[in-house]
Amino acid sequence: MINNKKLVFCLTNKLSKTLGSLTLTFAAIGCSTLPAQAVNFNFTYGSNVTYEQKVATELAGNIWSNHLADPVTVNIHVEMADNSELPTNVIGGAIPFFEINHAYSDFYNKLQLDKTSTDDDNAVASLDSGDEWTAWNSNQFDTFSEINMTRANAKAIGAISGNDSTLDGLILMNNLNGTGVNWQYDYLSSGVGSNQLDFTSVMIHEIGHTLGFVSTVDSYTYADYLNDGSDVGSNSGSNQGGSNGETDKFTDHWTTMDMFRYYTAQDGTKQRGLWYGTDGTSWNQYLSLDGGTTSLAVLESGADTRINDASGYQASHYLNTLNAGIMDPVLELDTRRYLDPNSIDLRFFDAIGWDRQSGSTQLSTLQNIANVNAANAGNINRSNELNSIFNQYGWGGGNGGNGGNGGNGGGGFTQESTLVENLSQAGFFEVGVFQQRFDFDARKPFVSASVPEPTSTVVFLGLGLLGFVCGKKRKLQ
Repeated sequence: MINNKKLVFCLTNKLSKTLGSLTLTFAAIGCSTLPAQAVNFNFTYGSNVTYEQKVATELAGNIWSNHLADPVTVNIHVEMADNSELPTNVIGGAIPFFEINHAYSDFYNKLQLDKTSTDDDNAVASLDSGDEWTAWNSNQFDTFSEINMTRANAKAIGAISGNDSTLDGLILMNNLNGTGVNWQYDYLSSGVGSNQLDFTSVMIHEIGHTLGFVSTVDSYTYADYLNDGSDVGSNSGSNQGGSNGETDKFTDHWTTMDMFRYYTAQDGTKQRGLWYGTDGTSWNQYLSLDGGTTSLAVLESGADTRINDASGYQASHYLNTLNAGIMDPVLELDTRRYLDPNSIDLRFFDAIGWDRQSGSTQLSTLQNIANVNAANAGNINRSNELNSIFNQYGWGGGNGGNGGNGGNGGGGFTQESTLVENLSQAGFFEVGVFQQRFDFDARKPFVSASVPEPTSTVVFLGLGLLGFVCGKKRKLQ
């Protein structure tokens, strides 16, 4: 089993170029290892992904593997796109694929068996036992029996086979052509650069979405808001909840992350809650692993500011002013992010079923392994496979689907178009466009322009392209 195997590579960093080809020259002068048991990331790459981009991606995967001990393989396809092909100012994004309508009782039982830490104990204790769980829904408490999770998350808890070879997600990255901003690919360098974005940091973040950092709050669109009578999640009475049944869109499709999303009701009680925006209150949705008693991090409330004073950033992130960790929605120029062993990020992933480990392998060792993996990785066109996945679930633009905001797409992919062009033509970039925008040309020299996340593409569960877009860092009022 690749993911259980101790990976050993002996190499030098001598590189030679021959007729435009990059050849890695090996010699037995040192050995590089990953933990004996770790998550294995199986990356495949589109035709236009370069060696440098592969190395940065493989390193991002190795960093996660260094901290997660689950013996599963996560399959992710990576594509690069020209800036002109993507929605305005989008620099990258993740499209996680889902295990949908999974029995809550099975999810609960598997988490119970997976407990290895105090955070696990507290998280499971905060959940309802049995076949159903309870949440506030449209001015009353309702019970629900199903839950959704990313395929990678499902592998972590054993809901699907850890060796299943089906794609678990797609990550799109912007080549930044014509933006005036460049990628920094060397994660071990002393700095990023005043006019550069750190590629590995973005990739670590996008992998995090694939692993399960996703909220169904991001499925809500402005069209839904208008159809619901502009009353989604209004803060009335002692509990949060609207009067038009709009929260059914959320509670029918809660994710594993949403099981730990809390708010403080007007009567002071701590309750699970999903709604879009803040209704004029402060940033009142937060991540908690102990039933709402302790706030691990305040969460964003939605990308579309037209809806109930939403914050302007997707709900699948920490509040951007906190600098809480990898899953913060903002990455600035000349900034590098790290996955700390004691971070909020890893505590959360531990709670939803991943098994945390110390991360004892040196970063330079992880880099050496990434160099080898990238040199051995080819390029492949997976458009047909992706087309099949999107059609299976009715993702993309259309008249509605399993997630309430999806659809039947705009027809099959064509061989004449690139993957990104096909995604655009199928409606991927038109459904609920909730973007923070930033004019690259208007940046002031040496001013730290932010890269707030995410884009607004909505597919199944509305969790389609959970990506970075360029914009200005918001100040907390």
